[in-house]
Amino acid sequence: MTYSKKVHEIVASAKTKDPKSINEFAKSFEYKNDRMRINKVLLEYFSKESHKENQVFYIDLLKLQGGEDYQTYKVISEKDLSFFCFDGSHMTKDGSKNLGQNVKAYYPELFDLQFQD
Repeated sequence: MTYSKKVHEIVASAKTKDPKSINEFAKSFEYKNDRMRINKVLLEYFSKESHKENQVFYIDLLKLQGGEDYQTYKVISEKDLSFFCFDGSHMTKDGSKNLGQNVKAYYPELFDLQFQD
């Protein structure tokens, strides 16, 4: 997800230290409609039979970040308050790790590749 303000500005504006409240507050700064529109176009494009036949698939990162309902995006960790994003669109190291864990959980086959000589 991308945001209209830098994450540190969102966190400061939230006026709370509760991570769930901060993440909920951050929803009001999401560029969600634009992201969802682009995501829908990509989902439709990569659902074509020719892509399936050639084993070309789209990984829906918005779903991996926001859940099945696209509603649970987080700007900070609920475990240790670390930032997942620093400027409104680019991930921090912790944000990248979190996304990587989600990719691995949903697509474990990507991490168990067997290469042929």
